[in-house]
Amino acid sequence: MAICGDFGCVFEIGPIFRAEDSFTHRHLCEFTGLDVEMEIKKHYCEVMDIVDKLFVTMFDSLNASCKKELEAIERQYPFEPLKYLRKTLRLSFQEDVQMLKVLKALHFIMLPVVEVCSVVRRTALSNSA
Repeated sequence: MAICGDFGCVFEIGPIFRAEDSFTHRHLCEFTGLDVEMEIKKHYCEVMDIVDKLFVTMFDSLNASCKKELEAIERQYPFEPLKYLRKTLRLSFQEDVQMLKVLKALHFIMLPVVEVCSVVRRTALSNSA
């Protein structure tokens, strides 16, 4: 409705409750959701640009303003510092297909999706540095 009211971009942050059965300990039935609604003037990449800037800003802000909290968490649950690109890697459909063919040839396709995504992410980060 806000978009119809001539707002070009609207961010909604609020609680999400899922009333569904979960069979894993990692399934979240309550979390805070971020919904972005915006008009697209020329291309859907405009949405990706906004979300890209949003996440880089959030990560930068967390690293800058929450050092003490991050150190306290790391003492109890050791973790590596978050690595992220200043500009998110974007692949064309053809590049995606080629990457999947390579992963299949390397037998990564048999891994769970999370591990395949991790391999792809590490490859993308190492190739962009």
